[in-house]
Amino acid sequence: MTSDLSAARVAVLEKLRAIEPVLPASRVTTAAGVAGGTTIQCDLLNYRVDDTYNDTHWAILPNGPSGSGTLEVSRISDFDQLDGSSKTVITVYEAFSAQVGSGVSFYVSPIHPESIRIALNNATSKIYPWAFIPRVGHHVSNSRIQNGFWDYWDSDSAPTWWKKSHSALTLSKGVVAPYHGKQNLRAVADSGGARYIATDPVMPSFQQKDNGETITLHAMIYAVAGSSGGVSIQDGNGVSAVVYHSGVAGWEEVETAERTILTGTPANPIEYRLNVAASATVEFGPVWTEGGEEIEVLHMPPQFRRAPSNIREGRQTWPSSRTNMSDLKGWRTQSSYPATHPTNNPVIGNVVEFDFMSRSPHLLTIEGEDYIEEATLETDVYAVDAPQDELLYMTAILELKTGAAQMVGSGGAMVQAQLALNWEDQIDRLIRQPAFSMTSAPKAVQPMFSPPLGRSSFGPVDR
Repeated sequence: MTSDLSAARVAVLEKLRAIEPVLPASRVTTAAGVAGGTTIQCDLLNYRVDDTYNDTHWAILPNGPSGSGTLEVSRISDFDQLDGSSKTVITVYEAFSAQVGSGVSFYVSPIHPESIRIALNNATSKIYPWAFIPRVGHHVSNSRIQNGFWDYWDSDSAPTWWKKSHSALTLSKGVVAPYHGKQNLRAVADSGGARYIATDPVMPSFQQKDNGETITLHAMIYAVAGSSGGVSIQDGNGVSAVVYHSGVAGWEEVETAERTILTGTPANPIEYRLNVAASATVEFGPVWTEGGEEIEVLHMPPQFRRAPSNIREGRQTWPSSRTNMSDLKGWRTQSSYPATHPTNNPVIGNVVEFDFMSRSPHLLTIEGEDYIEEATLETDVYAVDAPQDELLYMTAILELKTGAAQMVGSGGAMVQAQLALNWEDQIDRLIRQPAFSMTSAPKAVQPMFSPPLGRSSFGPVDR
């Protein structure tokens, strides 16, 4: 089954025999610590002698000192097998944020939790192609809108490459059945005034090329009241008039009047806006533009870490038809590695370059096989099931051992290097099992080549 970061970390430690208490049911505090948050009482560790963990182990509270918070870690300064009251007490160097309660999840380990998270995240790309995620993104040919189908999110309240006009505007994934794709964008405005969300271009200079081009902005909008949700365009001339949904309940295509784009300025950058009236709730489906010169590139967001393997195009004009797709030829990946913003946040994934893109609107699906997602929060999930989860954990251990082998002044580098080789042998043995024979990819992400002659499936060597 899939594991969140917290559970995956424990799985790695169990394989390394680097977690105590050994029994999972025993990994709880047996009484409250002192009020200052510097001690943990766990009588279930009384099989260890005094000073066992001093300076070499970490005290780890997966859910914080209360048992309902977030991960907290502190290095152990003293371990007392039996104090004057026959209690087993751990003292830490840095106090936890509050007194540690009784019955709180707890364990000790010589490996810091962050080291394991880094190792697990590094392993996500290294277990490809034995474990992968099918990716399907959507776009409308020649549209200036990136991520107009809400396929990619920085968080559950922040769609990638979009920004909101005011913090009081609440964004989330939609609850109405999507017009097309996986989800809509749900926008709820406060009573303080009209709000909007706008495109946040990853490359503003790319939009400046539209100076003098005539463009219209289109959106599928689901609303139940008139003048609650609409569309508009801002450029160097200011903001166009907002065109609203009619108010007839249901999906409706709303589009702006044609606008000849003027080069944006810092005060008036080129933006494509989705407007929400004060106190209104609106769901936005696909958003796209029409008009303008042919676009030759499509920017992929950083969430799509591997290059697409196939792009398909609808034969009829969008949005009248959402089926009858065929493979699109004449495209290539321009860049295989993400660019990085100076703040060290990835901004662009791959860039897809086209020989030709239809200037009339046609639905495009961008398909591929991607690495499983990395984890940041304790609740983030590694989307692998058995037996691939074993491969993830073992590859993370190999990462840890390989890293330790680089610490040549530690005195144990040679031992860690040998252990890394041992784990590598275990991984090779695991992936030779029949369960790891890679079957044909789902049709939605089928690569653009056939299996080797005489075979009905792909193996790792075919990737």
